[in-house]
Amino acid sequence: MPFLSIYQVAPVEKSDQETQTEDKEWQDPKPFYRRIDKKYHDGPVAFNKEETKMYLTRNNYENKSEEGIVKLQLFTTQMQENGKWSSLEAFPYNSSEYSVAHASITYDGKCMYFASDMPGGFGGADLYKVSIKEDGSYGKPENLGARVNTWMCFILK
Repeated sequence: MPFLSIYQVAPVEKSDQETQTEDKEWQDPKPFYRRIDKKYHDGPVAFNKEETKMYLTRNNYENKSEEGIVKLQLFTTQMQENGKWSSLEAFPYNSSEYSVAHASITYDGKCMYFASDMPGGFGGADLYKVSIKEDGSYGKPENLGARVNTWMCFILK
């Protein structure tokens, strides 16, 4: 189903000689990369600044929680030298019992922010940050605290 898949759209730049302004038009949407796209909901995605690493939110449809609830998980993939994306690698803090989703990467690539309803939070779903080490491994997730998170659930329900 198209609305469950990831698409990419590239700009088409054209220059207007008379006004010397640039107009942008967009190409037609194309499926992002079929190798990582599944029949269940994929997205949103985030990229590092070089656009060589992608962080993907995906439904964990095949491994539902004990209550039978579909949770969200994060995965990464790397752009290979041949221009194709590598196989997905699971974020080490994923679980079938809680969601981990909606990654955002800092410009320097050293920190990832994400939403999760993992145990120990303030509410239904909280914002967390985790350091990304030089070798690509992750530190321990840190809850952003009560000044950011509330007891209410604004996402992941």
